[in-house]
Amino acid sequence: MMSDEEALKKLTAGCDKCPNCGSDDLSVGDYEGDGLNAASSCHCNDCGMEWTEEYKLYSVTITKGPDYGKVDEPDEPQEEDLVTDDHQRFFRFGMSDRRPVVQVPEDEDWRIHVKAYMDRTMYWPSVWFISDHGNAHLLSLEDK
Repeated sequence: MMSDEEALKKLTAGCDKCPNCGSDDLSVGDYEGDGLNAASSCHCNDCGMEWTEEYKLYSVTITKGPDYGKVDEPDEPQEEDLVTDDHQRFFRFGMSDRRPVVQVPEDEDWRIHVKAYMDRTMYWPSVWFISDHGNAHLLSLEDK
């Protein structure tokens, strides 16, 4: 009898071989599942071992398609996003405390200070410029 560790090693090495004898002469049942989980019963025709292989979907990665790489960006600031009307004082949107969380010295690049704030707080909100007409414009942290 093999240990659980040995069985796991054999299963993960191929999943198409018997975890007991290594044979690939298997009878495999249909996969049954609900979209996120699936299972299939297996029988080795050489040694007679029976087992169930269970699978769980944990990730989907889109690698190609019409919307690949597109990100739906909001058209206005969300709560706790950073907003500015002068590129020197940045506030957390929707918060009652109206003290700036980032203050940029005159003639310095605001991006450096905002990135440092985000790294320090480990929070990376969107950054918005609010024009004198009240229109919100999403800013990029990428260099000019």
